[in-house]
Amino acid sequence: MQEVDDVFFAMVASTTIILFLSVLFIFIIFRHLKYKVDAKANLFKEIYLAQEKERSKIAMDLHDDLGSNLLCIKMKLDEIKYHKESILDFNQELDVLITLTSDAIVKNRATSHLLMPESLSRYGLESAFMDLFKHYERSFNFSFTCDLTKRLPFLIEINVYRIVSELLSNTAKHSKATEVKLSFRLDGNLLIFKYSDNGRGFDFETIQKTSTSIGLSNIKNRVSFLNGVLDFDKEKFVYCIQVPIS
Repeated sequence: MQEVDDVFFAMVASTTIILFLSVLFIFIIFRHLKYKVDAKANLFKEIYLAQEKERSKIAMDLHDDLGSNLLCIKMKLDEIKYHKESILDFNQELDVLITLTSDAIVKNRATSHLLMPESLSRYGLESAFMDLFKHYERSFNFSFTCDLTKRLPFLIEINVYRIVSELLSNTAKHSKATEVKLSFRLDGNLLIFKYSDNGRGFDFETIQKTSTSIGLSNIKNRVSFLNGVLDFDKEKFVYCIQVPIS
């Protein structure tokens, strides 16, 4: 009888331990999944805030630049229509209108390029970067290598384009560089691109810890969104970013 009680007690104890371990395992898995979901939600939030900031800047540019041009055009047309008797030289007034209209077209094209580069949507990254470099050709020289033989998924292309745009903007604003190097290649299902300049550099690790750089934060968020990896060689000041394309 004692042996039966011992066996029964051992079975109850074993079952209790197994149930406890099962509950603990489920709890750990749940906490891990919740952490991943929360991290992903925070990442989407950061990207959303960055996009809203970009939209706000574009809206301000439209209001301040393009809006003022269109207002001047309207005022000139009103003057010609309602006060034509006081106009001494119509050709001169038309020249002013042509100049204002040309400026408005240029500003509209620049704003459209910020929203969605036409060359990117039509031809891909290589063509889009060639257009992008033109905006900085007076600031520094470029060394560009692109070994992409096919179009990538659009979500990858647009985010990679935004990453490089942010890097170029940081170089132009802070590094005092005269040369920029950019290279792209495919290694199986992995997109690898490197970016470097000959500027004065910065303490990458310190900025990462303090999160004081909004531009760097945007870059990191976009890389994470693409499930990519961002490495930085602080001695050579080279960014190496790897993004899976599958």
